Amino acid sequence: MSKRKKKNYMCKICGRETGHSDGYCSKHFNQINQYGFALDDNPRRSTDSNEYEIREEYIEIYLYDFMEERIEETIKIDIEDLELIEDIRWDKKQNCIVGNVKGKNVLLPNYILGVDNKIEYLNGNIYDNRKENLKIVEKRNKKSKNPYVISKKNKNKIIVEIVGKNRHQVTGSATLISIPLKDGKYKKLLIELGGNQTNKDLYTEYLYNKEIVDSIPHNEIEYTFVLHNHFDHVGNLPSLIPNGFDGKLISNEANAKLLTPILLDGAFIMTKNVRAINSKKHNIEPLYTEEDVYLLMNKCETYSMNEIHKLDDVVSFQFVNAGHILGSCQLILYIKTPTGQVKKLHFTSDLGSVYNQQPFVPQKDIVASSNFSMVEATYNSLDRGFKSKKECDKEREEFKKFILSELKNKRSILLGVFAQARQQTMMEFLYRNFKDDKDFNYNIYVDGVLGLNLNNVYLQVLEGEDKKYWQEIMSWSKFQYIGSYEKSMEVACNKNEVKIILSSSGMFSNGRIINHVKAMIENPNCTFVLAGYQGEGTVGHELQRVETTEVKVEGMYYRKKCKIYQMSTWSSHIQAQENINYMAQIKTPLIVLNHSDEENKYQFRDIVEEQLRSKNNSAKVVVASDKNNIFFV
Repeated sequence: MSKRKKKNYMCKICGRETGHSDGYCSKHFNQINQYGFALDDNPRRSTDSNEYEIREEYIEIYLYDFMEERIEETIKIDIEDLELIEDIRWDKKQNCIVGNVKGKNVLLPNYILGVDNKIEYLNGNIYDNRKENLKIVEKRNKKSKNPYVISKKNKNKIIVEIVGKNRHQVTGSATLISIPLKDGKYKKLLIELGGNQTNKDLYTEYLYNKEIVDSIPHNEIEYTFVLHNHFDHVGNLPSLIPNGFDGKLISNEANAKLLTPILLDGAFIMTKNVRAINSKKHNIEPLYTEEDVYLLMNKCETYSMNEIHKLDDVVSFQFVNAGHILGSCQLILYIKTPTGQVKKLHFTSDLGSVYNQQPFVPQKDIVASSNFSMVEATYNSLDRGFKSKKECDKEREEFKKFILSELKNKRSILLGVFAQARQQTMMEFLYRNFKDDKDFNYNIYVDGVLGLNLNNVYLQVLEGEDKKYWQEIMSWSKFQYIGSYEKSMEVACNKNEVKIILSSSGMFSNGRIINHVKAMIENPNCTFVLAGYQGEGTVGHELQRVETTEVKVEGMYYRKKCKIYQMSTWSSHIQAQENINYMAQIKTPLIVLNHSDEENKYQFRDIVEEQLRSKNNSAKVVVASDKNNIFFV
């Protein structure tokens, strides 16, 4: 019996051959499904390899924009390299040429030369990838100083050193683990390498981050662990590459997929900030570039949650849920010392609140025992933050009513959100509360490149019913996604439409939200919603202050005539009493509180110890600080 020949159809939009009888190729079917109409009539898809022409002395490869239209810039490669790269799709990503090979993003010059070093373009042109224009940059071999005073008592002990700024503030998390070996040397691991975010002037902020980066013995580190993707925990990771890191980046799959767009955004902002700093007679280099991001991610290995994984004869580890944001996890290290003992070290990173459970995020796991636990203490005051689920639910209900009231009174709403997690949480809230409301006839503009990228990554990460629900949310007709800067400006300047704008940053200080702030701040018929923490020195912090009448935005002062609505229960961090209850369940001799500001943290330590004693937990509780940042286990 002969096989029935598969019938092919032609797409009604672009004429491309397709096996689907719906009349559309997959590209235009997805566009219609998401936007209600086709965005273009171009038969090219993002997976199609590049077209090229053979010149006399080189190959010219064409590049395309996000609409698959050919752009002016073209790539040059040597003729003999065509066979190597012709079946791979190559795209310009900010300041580098990137292709996807077996699920990993690779840089074109690195792929041509077959190395993972940084590559210098001799003529400064990233499009000229002929080998005569490519120079391999040798990796730095920075020798670190040994800051530890090793007594006989501590000779075979594991050293835990907080090398980030999280020993005395919330941001800039980084912890170095030094494991003694039988030959007297040390094996080094790094847990997170976060960016500092204290909202000082650009140069001071750069120096703070450089101090963190310089404290790392990059070339000695064998494994670096990613526990979640907030910038204050991962923002300096790519700096490992130009400083000689040749180890492995260890992550779970969700974190790995979310990490690339976050770090690329960080590289873009850093390059822009360095340019601004140097315009004021400084002469500094970015701590990392987009190229470093891709080189780092090629060193990334992903591991499943909950299982114990063996990395080598000394180090095994386990990821367990932290309940904070999508992908967030706690780390348990099982380390074999020279004496044959196995020590269990526990690092929470950031923990989530059961009072404000995030959509798509499983609840945190309890780690029952350890030899050492390092616990976040962001909310280190019983008077700070929210206290109960009842309080959280009440604010949600009030917020729903407030949105409807403002819109019916013809007041537009600017909702500042963090691109990672907070935007997706707010989208879920708006969809859940208004999708069945027939009178809700307002557009919700979702603006900000990073947030839009992360929305799409969520589709890759989520599975089963969660994925189906997120697809349903993203396809809601009221969400209007702003792709271009021009469209963002158009929406910002349109004073006639009553609307909601959902934009990042959450502190109103960076990104496209600046356009909306400038356009709306002096309009008494506009409302700004502050849905998260507003750091000192940010635009959001000045908006938050009742006494502020003028706000400085990008060097210009604007009168604050808009209405301000402050949310207080949207934090994805564990609250103070929750945290104490969590710590009480850990059987351990030592708990170190980190990731905390100076105010109240010593008082919090005393309260923690007191309540632990009342629950028959004898753990010693210490506070990390500049003078108390090295621990022997």
